[in-house]
Amino acid sequence: MSGTRAKKRFHWWFIPIAVVVVLAISISAIYAYTSSRIHKNIKYVRNWSQVTSTAQDNTSSAQQGLDQIDAGNFPGGNSKDYPIIQVKQKDPNIENILLVGIDATQGNGGEGSYGANRADSIMVLSVNKKTNTLKIASLLRDTKTYFPNTQSNHKLNAAFSYGGIGLQIDVVNYAYKLDIQKYMEFDFDGFSHIIDTVGGVPITLTAKEASYSYINVGTQAGTYTLDGAHALGYTRTRKIDTDFMRTQRQRNVMMAIYNKFKSADMLTKISVLNQCTGYFKTNIPTTELTGTLMSFESGLSNIQQISIPTEDDGMYTTETSPIWFWDLNWPAEVGKLQSYIYGS
Repeated sequence: MSGTRAKKRFHWWFIPIAVVVVLAISISAIYAYTSSRIHKNIKYVRNWSQVTSTAQDNTSSAQQGLDQIDAGNFPGGNSKDYPIIQVKQKDPNIENILLVGIDATQGNGGEGSYGANRADSIMVLSVNKKTNTLKIASLLRDTKTYFPNTQSNHKLNAAFSYGGIGLQIDVVNYAYKLDIQKYMEFDFDGFSHIIDTVGGVPITLTAKEASYSYINVGTQAGTYTLDGAHALGYTRTRKIDTDFMRTQRQRNVMMAIYNKFKSADMLTKISVLNQCTGYFKTNIPTTELTGTLMSFESGLSNIQQISIPTEDDGMYTTETSPIWFWDLNWPAEVGKLQSYIYGS
């Protein structure tokens, strides 16, 4: 009799436990699979002298004039990333991550084709775990920047061509007095695939933007759902206005991706992240991408944006010969960025 009763009793509490176990096994498999696809090996060193001794440095032989070098005529043969200089974190609650979009596709050399590709988009993502806030700072790619390894000035985005993501991080840290150690890197193909994976993004366009050749989705102002190719064209558009607007467009797309991702359930988020592997490179541990960062995202209370320099802030000039540069008032702009990230 007791045996019969035992068979009829159904333990409902077993269902959520079983679900958790299955999810844990599935997520663990995704962690391992994702890690093998998105992480690439970047060495760490302690100072600039170790940077040039560790990496294959071709920049010193390339001093043929900034017009040739920074216009894209880069030295060939640099086949690996420079190491990242270890920098102590300034605030234990604030972590800065470099987000870089490079002007590469499978058709023009692809990701890692040094001597051909530059950083098309450079953003600093400042994650404040104490206040649950995210601050985004776009760094203008044509900023005239001092490179310690060549002891000369170049465009900020030329660092990627000279030494990949490692040198790009080192130059940004040196110039802007930051403590970046982690990054996420996309190329054009990867960016388009990610947009398509999330089902496109809604972007409000002016009539001029909508009809511009890079976008070309209509003739009227309004909100359009852009697929990967059109979103890429949108983020690269600048000739109809300014480079400041171009960086704003990049942040607009980033926020549109975030809003779609935030509204999805956890399983969808994990599925999207898994589908996006192979479309970006990073040295952020997979458990942090799918664990800590997603947990932070769910509790995010505020997102702020800025560009350095900021249009009409009076802390920069421009030069046009031999090529276009933004000439910053470095003490003022660095102070502005530091205050923005860390507070006064």
